[in-house]
Amino acid sequence: MLKTYTGGCHCGAIRFEADIDLAAGTWKCNCTICARNRLWSFEAGSHAVRLLAGAEYLQDYSFNDHVAHHYFCKRCGPSV
Repeated sequence: MLKTYTGGCHCGAIRFEADIDLAAGTWKCNCTICARNRLWSFEAGSHAVRLLAGAEYLQDYSFNDHVAHHYFCKRCGPSV
């Protein structure tokens, strides 16, 4: 079932919402960043995610083969 979830960074500069169907499946990545953050992933296409505030604070971090992109807040640091 499709449900709208909201989120953002710790300081509140970045806010977003996404339409996600968790019943479609989730998975855990075993890369070092995801493992350290205990990230549990799901798939949401770019059409399902809406940035509500803070585009100027988004910073992209990518490593190794640059396939995965991890976004965080330039102001407070936590992953978004």
